[in-house]
Amino acid sequence: MYIILLVMGATVASAGLRNSWLSQSRDGILLSGWGLLGMAFGLYDWLLQSNYVDIEGSYLGSYSNVLVFVIFMYVMYHRYIGAIAEVRQVNASLAQRLQAREAELAASHEQLRKIEHRQTLSQERQRLMQDMHDGLGSSLISALRVVEHGRMDEAEVAQVLKGCIDDLKLAIDSMEPVEADLLLLLATLRFRLGPRLESTGIALRWEVTDVPALDWLDPRNALHILRILQETFTNIIKHTHATEIRVATGVENDHVFVTITDNGQGFSVENALKSGGRGLSNQMRRAEAIGAQISWDSNAAGTRLTLRLPIKRRYT
Repeated sequence: MYIILLVMGATVASAGLRNSWLSQSRDGILLSGWGLLGMAFGLYDWLLQSNYVDIEGSYLGSYSNVLVFVIFMYVMYHRYIGAIAEVRQVNASLAQRLQAREAELAASHEQLRKIEHRQTLSQERQRLMQDMHDGLGSSLISALRVVEHGRMDEAEVAQVLKGCIDDLKLAIDSMEPVEADLLLLLATLRFRLGPRLESTGIALRWEVTDVPALDWLDPRNALHILRILQETFTNIIKHTHATEIRVATGVENDHVFVTITDNGQGFSVENALKSGGRGLSNQMRRAEAIGAQISWDSNAAGTRLTLRLPIKRRYT
């Protein structure tokens, strides 16, 4: 039995030593080499037990087991340190790949931001050009044709030019950042139209209160609101003979409303819409463009315009 165990042990240790040498495994070489040495210790113990060597000698098997345990502990520790180093290397590689990916994403984001900025500038140029053509350009062309035919005196020409200047100022004001603040937009309108109202002797009652922010209020939508309100003021100055205008704001459900009330002579809203005039039609078109609602309530005591603006706009 001892001979069989020794032969099997030596065979396994030799095969392990050969394979470890071929694969350059230091741990395998150490274990296999010690296995062969352990077989030699076992052979010595068998010879000592069988009285083939001096009986005064010491058994070496117990020392062999202790050294095998020490070698296993060393191999486990070496593998553990190697695993930690490999994990660190993998983490470092992942960190480098992550940094490279972040750099790519940052570059892509910057490129998209530049493209979006160029598109925004292009859209704003087109918007201003269209608005200039429809508003300021149309007014100037109409005034020029009337002047050329001699059907307008100097006072009327000055009034038309003032209106054109107001149009230009409103277009410029719409480019200012209002940060979703409707009150800031109304204050801008008050600043622009205040002198004109004073020159006509119309008193302005400002009853504007705090309202929620409108996150959809960008320059394009701001200009629509300014145009609607400007058209209202222009109609009051030209047609109603009012002496007082009251501007108020408020909140109702999920809408913010702006009301402009005058004490001038009223008009038939139904007839005005049926007559095909551009004033009310343009106001309705602009209100529809920003998802708002506009209505008029007019009688002999005056007219009230109500503009209802959604606090949160649904995008489709």
